Amino acid sequence: MFNKKITTANLYIGTPEAESENNNRSRVKLEDVFVDYLKVLPEIETEKFIITGRKGSGKSAIGQMLHRAAKNSSNKFCEYIQKSDIDLEEVVQFSKEVGDGIQKELLFKWIILTRLLKLITENEAVQHLEEIKVIKHFLAKNTGFVRIDRYEIKEILQKTGFEVYIEKIMRLFTFKNTKEISLKGSKAPFYKLIPHLEEVITSILASYPESYNGNSYQIIFDDLDIEFKAENKESVESILNLIRIAKTYNNNLFSDNGIDAKVIILLRDDISDVLIKKSADMAKVFSSYGISLVWFDHKLFKRDENLTMLKQFIDNRIKHSLEKENIAFTGNPWDFLFDKTIAYNDSSFKYVVDHTFHTPRDLILFFQDLSKFNFTLPLGISQINDLIGNFSTKSKSETENALSIHFSISEIEKIFMVLRQLAKKSDFSYSTFKTLCENDKMEISPLKCCELLFEYSLIGNKNTRTGMVYFKHRESEEAHYHIDYDKAFVLHRTLLIYFTHF
Repeated sequence: MFNKKITTANLYIGTPEAESENNNRSRVKLEDVFVDYLKVLPEIETEKFIITGRKGSGKSAIGQMLHRAAKNSSNKFCEYIQKSDIDLEEVVQFSKEVGDGIQKELLFKWIILTRLLKLITENEAVQHLEEIKVIKHFLAKNTGFVRIDRYEIKEILQKTGFEVYIEKIMRLFTFKNTKEISLKGSKAPFYKLIPHLEEVITSILASYPESYNGNSYQIIFDDLDIEFKAENKESVESILNLIRIAKTYNNNLFSDNGIDAKVIILLRDDISDVLIKKSADMAKVFSSYGISLVWFDHKLFKRDENLTMLKQFIDNRIKHSLEKENIAFTGNPWDFLFDKTIAYNDSSFKYVVDHTFHTPRDLILFFQDLSKFNFTLPLGISQINDLIGNFSTKSKSETENALSIHFSISEIEKIFMVLRQLAKKSDFSYSTFKTLCENDKMEISPLKCCELLFEYSLIGNKNTRTGMVYFKHRESEEAHYHIDYDKAFVLHRTLLIYFTHF
């Protein structure tokens, strides 16, 4: 099979960021390798609108594909909003300074409604409507406050405050005349327009051409973890408001009026866990409207690893890379890369994924520097361990980023100092962990810290009698793992590798 020397010099599996792969210049284009393995897209067509999953589980990839599908269709319209693009905090802070006290709830409504209006104006099916010309003028006149660009919004607020131009669109409200009009003059605070904009949108999207042409609209919110802090009341309330507004609009404004439109929220599962603990209604909301991205399926894995979605995901990427380099192969793509003569406990795939947190991003990170190593195929155990060691550094950075919603930078540094000391032990007790935390004078309680590390699967419980280890990321729907402080603990393998080599 390898009569001719084949190296990994030009093999490229992809980048860990979906937005990067959605770029037309990307070496691996998302649209060429994307497969809806977890069957999320059909779920989005139902009442569900919140996609949750571990960091790196593919939430943004789904969002980007929905956005791309709209670009390639004349009947689908989609606005992709990233937290980094808008600065609601700047608006709220400015409102406090000038004494207005604008609520984020109103800002989220404004953003959703104006972005939806923008999408409507791009639809050829409704261009004949007189309302469209008026809406286009309204959006153009208030471009700055419609975009809420983080680099421009402060200057715009200082110049115009929270008022928007309403003169032409007032005629539209007056013409509709179904709600009491309390707006006068050429300007008005943006939030006073909200009920009127809701009515205009309902009127247009429920019109006959819309229903006939089967047009659909989506507003997607992503990157909500940016600047989020679990113990910051404003951070928590901000996302709670967005979820509640999305639920209300999806159910009452859109569904009840037969409108094919939806607000979709992409959210890390550690943040959804925080929201559920902070607000009594959120458990029911996530249960009713959430789609959870879980890539580990123990039953399938026991039957045949090639049936698992994670294996199919990486097989597809490897196949794409090999074909792009015109490397002929037969059989399974993963097996083509790895030396089959090595005596693994189970398989080369299990050996690798046991050093990960079972997410697509982990496997992309594992292979990311494959070309730089310039290995000769097939990969032996030494090369695999080199890739695992390389992955461990990337995984540590990912972990630090994930932990930042709970801990400060200095606290994270102390946590890793404690974990480094624990890496020298085959297992450890909570008492040992507590003592090390207290010695390092950590601000957070050892109990809370231990619980969070367990939730992130950085540590797992070990049954010292049977040798069984329980990590949160490997739990199934049938068996949920809860921390047991009386049992021994062990570190995740990628941490052990990192502390051994770095």
